[in-house]
Amino acid sequence: MVKKLKPRTIGWHEESYHYFKNFLDSLGIKYVHEVTHSICVDYWEFMENKKLAEQTKITRSRSIRTQFNHYKEQKLIQENPWSGDSFKVLNKDVVTEVRSLEPKEMRVLLREIDTSTFVGFRLYVSLWMMFDNGIRIGELLKLNEWDIDFENCEILIKDPKNGQDRMAPISEETASLLKALIENNKKIPELSCSIYRNQR
Repeated sequence: MVKKLKPRTIGWHEESYHYFKNFLDSLGIKYVHEVTHSICVDYWEFMENKKLAEQTKITRSRSIRTQFNHYKEQKLIQENPWSGDSFKVLNKDVVTEVRSLEPKEMRVLLREIDTSTFVGFRLYVSLWMMFDNGIRIGELLKLNEWDIDFENCEILIKDPKNGQDRMAPISEETASLLKALIENNKKIPELSCSIYRNQR
C-alpha cells in the first residue's frame, strides 16, 4: 500500500489513521470488519463537533477511505464503509476563495519592514520573492546560492509539491535583492550556503 509513496504522504496516512483509531478505541472497536458505515458517519460528525476545517475533515476521511480500500482488496472486509451517498463530499475538491494582496497593499506591507537589520532585510527579500513569482515558503527555504542563475534571471525550485524540479523566472529587481542578501549572508559563516536558513 505504501510503496512509491513519499515520506510526507505516508506520514499523512499515519496521522489520519491515528485520529480514527483513537475514535474507534473510544467505542471499543478493535477490528476493521467491525467498522460500519454508521460508525464512519459518526466519526464525520465527531470531527464536525470538534470544529475542524472542512478541508481537514475531507483529507483525513479520504486517507481512511484509501486504507479501507486496501483492506477490501486484501479481502479483510467485503465493502468499504466509507463509500455511499453519505460521503459524496469526499469526491469533490474544496474550493476556498483566498484574496491575494494587490500590488499597492504589498508595497505598504514591505514599507513596514526594517531592512536595516539582517532579519528584516531577509524577510523583505522573502516576501518580495513570493510576490514576484509565487514561490512557496517551503521551496524558498530550500533555495541555495547555486540554485540561482543570475545571468538568465532564473531560479531552480527543488522538490516542489508536484515532485518535479523546475526553473522559474525572476525579475531583475529580485535578482539584485538576492545578490544583496547573499552578500549579507557571507558575513555570517553558517548562512553562506542556504540563503534562508534561520539565523543562529
